[in-house]
Amino acid sequence: MDLQLLRTATMPEHQATEALMPVMKTDLTRVEYAQVLRCFAPIIAGWEAWAATHVPAEYAELIAARKRAPLLERDLAAFGEAMPAPHFVADASFSTPAGFLGAMYVVEGSTLGGQYIAKHVEPLLGIDAEHGTAYFRGYREETGARWKEFQAALLALPDDKAEEVIFAARRMFGLFREAILPLAPLASPAN
Repeated sequence: MDLQLLRTATMPEHQATEALMPVMKTDLTRVEYAQVLRCFAPIIAGWEAWAATHVPAEYAELIAARKRAPLLERDLAAFGEAMPAPHFVADASFSTPAGFLGAMYVVEGSTLGGQYIAKHVEPLLGIDAEHGTAYFRGYREETGARWKEFQAALLALPDDKAEEVIFAARRMFGLFREAILPLAPLASPAN
């Protein structure tokens, strides 16, 4: 599968989702940041629970080591908050191997952006990976290697599966947008 095609085809959904996020504001507060974590927690925990029981056999090993909900729980605890209940309504398009990877593309891609977000919020809010940014730091020094491992799975897909992957990725971006919609009033294009 052509990864550039996937990136280009999902760019509008990616940008629309990112536009709702206030995390790169220069005046981001701890309260706003904790709200971001609260919005992400149900969908990430829900995805991980669903993925664990619906993963196609060929990707079982790939998904097994990718658990970030406990990191969100730890981050929320650093702000004195409890982990919300998981909430994830799987799209039917996620049920094929190609669709599963399309949904996973969005979740795994967030580990790359998370590194950038963590570098911004840590000095701004006086927090670190042990006290508030574990989720965004994700796999830490293994992030690049895990992304390459995931990319290899995508690259191994035949080109005729591209539309399945793209459709599922777009649907997953939509689920993320729904989850973070409460953050829209906090997002500011000026920052």
